[in-house]
Amino acid sequence: MPVTWSERGLEVEGAIVPMLSGSMHYWRVARALWDECLQKVRALGLRLVCTYVPWSVHEIEEGRFDFGDLAPEKDLREFLRLVKKNDLLAIVRPGPHINAEISGFGFPERILRNERIQAQGPDGAPVVLPVPPMGFPIPSYASDKFWKELGPWFDVVAEQIAPMLHPRGPVVMVQCDNECSYFFRTGAFELDYSDGARTAWKAFLKGKYPDPRELQKVHHATEAGAVQPPTRFRATRRDDLRPYLDWAEFKERMLGDALVRIRAEWESRGIRDVVFSHNVPPSSGRTPFNIGRDERALETVGMDFYHPRTENAVVKSRVLSLEGQTRLPWSPEFGAGCYQAWTPIDLDDHRFITPYAMMWGLRGFNWYMIVERERWYGSPITRRGGIRKDHYTFYADFVALVENHRLFDLRRQATASVIVPRIYDRLSSVTNLFAQITPMPFESRVGWEGLCREDRFGMTYGPQIEHERVSRAFLAGLEAAGVTIRVADGCDGEIAGPSRAIFCPGFEFMDRGLQNRLVEAMRRGCAVVIGPEAPSRDETMSEFSAFEGFLGRPIEVLNCGIQTLVFAAGAGKLVLINGPIAPGNSTANECMQAITTYLGLAPEMPVDPPCERTIWRDADRTIVYVANPTDEARLAGMQTAAPARLVDLRTGEELCGDNALRIAMPAWTVRVFRLVMGESPC
Repeated sequence: MPVTWSERGLEVEGAIVPMLSGSMHYWRVARALWDECLQKVRALGLRLVCTYVPWSVHEIEEGRFDFGDLAPEKDLREFLRLVKKNDLLAIVRPGPHINAEISGFGFPERILRNERIQAQGPDGAPVVLPVPPMGFPIPSYASDKFWKELGPWFDVVAEQIAPMLHPRGPVVMVQCDNECSYFFRTGAFELDYSDGARTAWKAFLKGKYPDPRELQKVHHATEAGAVQPPTRFRATRRDDLRPYLDWAEFKERMLGDALVRIRAEWESRGIRDVVFSHNVPPSSGRTPFNIGRDERALETVGMDFYHPRTENAVVKSRVLSLEGQTRLPWSPEFGAGCYQAWTPIDLDDHRFITPYAMMWGLRGFNWYMIVERERWYGSPITRRGGIRKDHYTFYADFVALVENHRLFDLRRQATASVIVPRIYDRLSSVTNLFAQITPMPFESRVGWEGLCREDRFGMTYGPQIEHERVSRAFLAGLEAAGVTIRVADGCDGEIAGPSRAIFCPGFEFMDRGLQNRLVEAMRRGCAVVIGPEAPSRDETMSEFSAFEGFLGRPIEVLNCGIQTLVFAAGAGKLVLINGPIAPGNSTANECMQAITTYLGLAPEMPVDPPCERTIWRDADRTIVYVANPTDEARLAGMQTAAPARLVDLRTGEELCGDNALRIAMPAWTVRVFRLVMGESPC
């Protein structure tokens, strides 16, 4: 029976296996200690163990590989045998990129130094990734030579893991590459301009513009075959934007096509009936990443998280973004301990960030590293087979909490959705002031609107900046009103889910697909809130508005500082915020309050800020998370619509009240409660 993927986790032989896993690098631990370490992994309550399989470690010389014949710690098959012996399942990550904080990110040096494989910048020079202990030229996944060299590596790995696939062995998941992201050089105009990438660009354009005359017109070229990839942003008018939006879309497609090809390479070698996965690096998950699209080729795409507790706002934002793009939001690398070259992260950080990420939507963890190795500290299991008692106890207790109360069976409730349209993200990426360097280091600190040029290109607003401000104003206003939210990129498929209202930034242009999905949601009875203007053009900058038929006489004008008009739209409503709206602005807050009140988006069990709460439910239970993301103890007041009782799932403490509860929240704390409504006070 094949291993499959569902919204609850892995399905193995008809049973759900929650995504609770830990990383152990076999080649970095003495072989004699493998069994002892794996026993301790299983004793934590974990069901899965994850490992990289590094090309540069196993290749002795070109065409020769060692899997234990020379160095015992390289015996991958024996390691997997011990994984199964200890009643564990395995996730293997054979790259070719593995990072793992080793030189060359797991690529043999001969691959990195081969000029026919190297990615190129706009000037045709190799692009270097400047990482310790030594930078290296970035390989191009568009290079035919790259794929030819990759073949022998995949051949020998397939020979190793094919006999170990479930049910004969423990392998249930194979990861296709690692953090595929142009090696973190995500600036729109950094790379790749190699011959292979230019060939792929022309094929992309041919598929998008079957009529060569349209391609010539859009890209201002004398002939279709002469269209070259842009090397910097030069647009000054709205009608100049399309070539750059095409380039941003192509950069997404290049990453996705590489993942598709890697999966095909594995399947051609007999690696089938397992789950194929991928992970994006710590980021917003936005362009050049396209998680929703990539999950049409792979079963699952997760996101990596390495954060101290002081970055809780970043974690919250990124988990919400991930949740809106994937069937099961999980983290293939969630920090346990820390790499010595990073900002220090200690046990107190893990104690807060781990349940905090779960509170906001994360429903699976692979802890990296659950077993320590060189250049790493703070793992619960040491590389010599011992344990760090406090660390080990924390992870054991957390796993027990999740398993005993089946927390991953629940779903986070959301009354409203906030859409972050991908077309505006793409415009942000190409107008980014760091587009020829790399914006990733600044993304979480500054925000995209602080990184982009301010041009409006002849339009009323500059969407590359304003869409981020509008999105944050929506999120802040909904949170201030106590409304539960979800975030989606609106790329395709269902955009409303169970939400009663959708909030979406709108500017002069918006892609037709998203416009039509918003209108369909309104016809079904959903309210759509859009602003600062209703789109009048599509992604080709041609005149088109799916909203035009609804923008007649308003049925209501809301009383707030920004003209806000309400129109009837099928069984739903269209709410147009006819002016700029920005976070932290009193007028914006007033406007959002008026909208949420008008739409009846009543808060459910709000708590006093700065404390936060989320609500999770299944058919029989309501679970409430309450967090104090500050360094001071708080007494959080919670309003309830009826008498209620909260039972702390960890301590058993009961809190009761008629219409209000007072919850003691120590600094940097997440508490998890079972809610019982309608009962008399304790």
